[in-house]
Amino acid sequence: MSYLVAWLVVAICSLGLAVLVYFPLRKRKLLASLIIALGCYWAMWPIMFDDEGHLAPLFVVLLFRAFLEPDGNPSSVLIIGFVGTLGILICYVALLLIRKATDGPRDSSSKRDKQFRLEGKEDLSKFRRKT
Repeated sequence: MSYLVAWLVVAICSLGLAVLVYFPLRKRKLLASLIIALGCYWAMWPIMFDDEGHLAPLFVVLLFRAFLEPDGNPSSVLIIGFVGTLGILICYVALLLIRKATDGPRDSSSKRDKQFRLEGKEDLSKFRRKT
């Protein structure tokens, strides 16, 4: 039962940290999603840390094997963390490329519209200053 409670605490803390990351980065939703995905991956990915089959979060096993075990070998955990992080980053770059490809034509027309609106406002502001 305590094993289940520990994983429940990890999940709730990950959700809380995701909320704390999302709200400051609301305007940059893709960046917020990247940070949340990386954080949740490192906090929630289960890694076996002993021969009895007990699982712990990736970052906990990495810290334990790197700093607390005298003969710890963190290389296997680092490889799993690197591969997962690389996969998340590849998905992020793919989403950026898709977004750039679909937003291309709309940006150029909106720039022209913005310039037209600014030119019109400048003429109006000159008129207002004279009166």
